[in-house]
Amino acid sequence: MSAKTFVDGLLKSHKVVVFSKSYCPYCHKARAALESQNIKPGAMEWVEIDNRPDCSEIQDYLQVCWLYFLMK
Repeated sequence: MSAKTFVDGLLKSHKVVVFSKSYCPYCHKARAALESQNIKPGAMEWVEIDNRPDCSEIQDYLQVCWLYFLMK
């Protein structure tokens, strides 16, 4: 599965998707803040990309998505 297919699938199937790295302290704080909210079970997906072999490809695709969003 390509990084694009993986990311797009998650974005279509969850209201909240967070891509993080397991060693990032800001990601840990964001996770704690989000988990303290009343988000329906299954509505949020948390993906630690540094544990995936396609980490670089996911990062590259997310950067393209973010730039596209900013240019809209």
